[in-house]
Amino acid sequence: MASASLPIAPFTVVLGNTILGPLSITGGQTKFVLTLDILNLTSMDVLAELSTDGGTSWRHLVSETGVKVGTNPNTLQPVTTERIEATWTDWPGGLPAGQVRVTLTNSVAFASTGGSLTLS
Repeated sequence: MASASLPIAPFTVVLGNTILGPLSITGGQTKFVLTLDILNLTSMDVLAELSTDGGTSWRHLVSETGVKVGTNPNTLQPVTTERIEATWTDWPGGLPAGQVRVTLTNSVAFASTGGSLTLS
């Protein structure tokens, strides 16, 4: 199993849907990590999906709704990086080979300094 990573350069998340990827994977991965700068975020939903047929159909991997800039309870400073992490145990041997994409859905455009998507 080889890990796969997609660096996310600075970009503007548009009003509506923004798709990151797809990222090709060789299979065997069991862990998904998305990190993204969200300093200017109002609110967004995140959906990660897997396609094993070249992008014709997509299956849900992980999602999070209502992502917002929060406050670190220890420092009382804004949390400006979102980290979404998931580990799969229901696919024996890890994910199958295919493509992974992430869709960001939000009601207000915002600038992001980027982040990364990694499957290992």
